[in-house]
Amino acid sequence: MQHTLGVTAFYDRVFDETWRKAAYLHVFHLFWNTQAIIYLGYFVLSGAIADWYFTYPDKRGNKIRGNGDDELPSNPVYAAVFRTLRYNLGTVLVGSFLLAILQFFRYFLKLVQAKCTLAGGAGNALQKTCFQITSCMMKFVECCVDQVNKNGFIYSSIYGEPFFASSCAAFQVIWRNLGRVAAVELISDFLVITGKFSVAFVTTGAAAWYFQYNQSIRDNMSSMFFPCVFIFVISYMASSVFMVLYETAIDTVFFCFLVDEECNVGKRMYASDNLRKIVDTQRDESEQLAKRQKSVHSLGIQDRYERKKTPGKKGRKAKRAVELERSESDSYDAPPAPKGRKHQRHYSEEV
Repeated sequence: MQHTLGVTAFYDRVFDETWRKAAYLHVFHLFWNTQAIIYLGYFVLSGAIADWYFTYPDKRGNKIRGNGDDELPSNPVYAAVFRTLRYNLGTVLVGSFLLAILQFFRYFLKLVQAKCTLAGGAGNALQKTCFQITSCMMKFVECCVDQVNKNGFIYSSIYGEPFFASSCAAFQVIWRNLGRVAAVELISDFLVITGKFSVAFVTTGAAAWYFQYNQSIRDNMSSMFFPCVFIFVISYMASSVFMVLYETAIDTVFFCFLVDEECNVGKRMYASDNLRKIVDTQRDESEQLAKRQKSVHSLGIQDRYERKKTPGKKGRKAKRAVELERSESDSYDAPPAPKGRKHQRHYSEEV
């Protein structure tokens, strides 16, 4: 609509195929940019916490401050922001791009489901079941990719390696410590959920007490139910945002402990005695689970070897391939030990 010399002119816009394609592109960019901002904050937090972890304490138990490799900088958050924007911005964008693809496909699936419903009514039970199963599977894959990305970001904040190398190495570290990972995740989820509801209930209770004992508010209020519900929802959302920091700290400290344990076996570790006691409570369960997984993997290799034991040139190739897979599964080279907060700069300069 346009006003010109008192005359109003209307312009009709037709939503054709070009506009539809542009809308799809904008929706995908919305998912990508939103996830990139979330991952950027996660990477910065994990980098600052990793700096704090890989710093030796002094005699009084405080982290040593300074500009050395094993010293904590005066502003670790600013240092983490600089490293992320200078060396690891591509890692953040690649991880957010992969997750944005999955989110876009889920959105496209819901769009197809809505169009099928409008075209053919409510749809039959088989159609609804197929859509729900597909959406559930894609949500599961999205959650798995999101967790793998976050672990890869923590590994990259420690060593400064690229996205795919960090994600694969982080997955191997988690796989070798499944028992302890499960225990720590269970405890951290319980603490996070308890913290969210505790903040929400305390805030709502304080507001209800204020409403009850404030005469002017009580006289102008017919019921406290809806205001209390509104306050509970707002306080729960605010506590969820702040609990992300606590959850990120738990994941980063625990992953740094696993890397510290594998790199500094028999040496001085960065972890404190209390942290080692907390994590080592699940060491036996983790080792037993890892042995069971390794035995199942070895049985699978042996079964494929027996099935591929055929005469001729093809059989010899299959035998060599299985033997190579068996040797790779039994050997593992631990990454070098982190050398403080300047390891990323050294890695980037070498590359």
